[in-house]
Amino acid sequence: MTSSNQQAPASSLAPAEASSAPAYGWSESIPALMDWERETRTGLPEAVYCTSKSVKQIAGIVLQAQSLERRLLLTRLSEEKWASLPDVQRASLDYSMLSQTAILGPIRSPVREEVGIIAAGIADMPFAEEAARTLAFCGVGSAYIADVGVAGLWRLMERL
Repeated sequence: MTSSNQQAPASSLAPAEASSAPAYGWSESIPALMDWERETRTGLPEAVYCTSKSVKQIAGIVLQAQSLERRLLLTRLSEEKWASLPDVQRASLDYSMLSQTAILGPIRSPVREEVGIIAAGIADMPFAEEAARTLAFCGVGSAYIADVGVAGLWRLMERL
């Protein structure tokens, strides 16, 4: 971190590129550093938050996961970025447009539902679906109860 009287590191970009590039020399061509041993250490496989990553970075991560035969959860993967991935990668991903998640590799079949996902209304469905797919990726089953906002509390009560 720089203080207000220090200059940011010099960028290696040409002037035309620098005007459209983010500050501090960041570039979308920088590969992501993945923690492929996370599942061994913690029991949870690697997940990738895609909002701040370029299509090139996401494609590189998926390619690396494929070459290592690793499962991968991609979150906040917009339809636009998903559609821009190479055909072979898109074909290997289980993509949900609603939740903007993609899963590479098998989705484990949970033994039983262990987590309840309760949503107030239809506007919550993308987030509820993201939670359900994340749990399924980790082998945890979930039950989904929708539309139980203040006006629909009876929908929750009848399921208890």
